[in-house]
Amino acid sequence: RTCSRPRRRRRCRRTARAGRWNIVRFAMNLILLLASEVTSSSSALVSDGRATHIRCHLRKTAGSRVRIGIVGGAMGEAEVSYTRDGFVLLRVDASSLRPPRPRPSLRLLIGLPYPKVVKALWPVLAAFGVDRVTYAPSALSDPDYAKTSALRPEVYDPLLLEGLAQAEDTRRPTVLVRDDLGPLLLAQQNDDDDVEGRCKIALHVGAYPSIRHCVATAKAALVAVGPERGWTDEEVDDFRRAGFKIASLGDPILRTDTAVVAALALARDALAT
Repeated sequence: RTCSRPRRRRRCRRTARAGRWNIVRFAMNLILLLASEVTSSSSALVSDGRATHIRCHLRKTAGSRVRIGIVGGAMGEAEVSYTRDGFVLLRVDASSLRPPRPRPSLRLLIGLPYPKVVKALWPVLAAFGVDRVTYAPSALSDPDYAKTSALRPEVYDPLLLEGLAQAEDTRRPTVLVRDDLGPLLLAQQNDDDDVEGRCKIALHVGAYPSIRHCVATAKAALVAVGPERGWTDEEVDDFRRAGFKIASLGDPILRTDTAVVAALALARDALAT
């Protein structure tokens, strides 16, 4: 049953607001399923924003097919078995499942910014395909920022899924929250859990090379972006000792969220080419 009438469309919006995947707020280019939702018979029953998206936005009925992805796993298609009373039963076509497309290995280190910025960045980081994001306080970060609820899994996990559904990916980034930048940089010097040829870059305002120049010959990248007030000169020296190259995004002094988006776009493009 599709939502062709205004009354039904209003009901669809109310249903979506109550679900984990709020399709009123973002585009869902891939129906994501948790592994625990897929039964041994390859079926999955959904009743939240995903069901609303299938019925009201995609206007799928019994027998239609939709693109799905298993969070942390493969992507493929599923057939809609039925749509009834706000529920949608999907039957996953096992023969259509394929691994997600390859992507460059990209990691991010962020000096703890305003809590609202932390929350806004979660879907962006997932959409850009970041492998691992680490938050650590800078000398210029407010200590109270570490108490924000935006760093709790129950808050950021749905936002990561939002970014994955937008970008058509199934791989959630690993999230680390540290309480001190110094030991973190020391650990970066001997990181055994890393790929060979990763370029480590710390962004700073000044006459430094562009991020594309630093990543030009690398196979992977780790980018460090400071909070709103930036890194201190002492922290920049610590980054150098930890093997980081210092790079710049140009003359403008950018907000943390703007700098993160620009840095990820440039680094990902350089690694892909």
